[in-house]
Amino acid sequence: LLTYKETAQVLEQLIALLPPQRQNIFRMVKIDGKSYPEVAEFYGISLNTVKDHMKKSSRFLKTQLSKEFPHLMLTLIAYSVFQ
Repeated sequence: LLTYKETAQVLEQLIALLPPQRQNIFRMVKIDGKSYPEVAEFYGISLNTVKDHMKKSSRFLKTQLSKEFPHLMLTLIAYSVFQ
């Protein structure tokens, strides 16, 4: 439980470093469970734009976690945050 809370807190801090639209798209997909097409329609953007935001978000979060919080990487992988 402690690892989960720590992981959630760190992940929220890192998500907050993303540009605002990228944060929103990441949260809609990963936290709210929306599909890429649903997010694209909601924001009036292309599906490829959503894919690009998700790819860049995942890359940023993985890089930051591996540098600053390597012990949390396995926890996040187990929760399938970076699918």
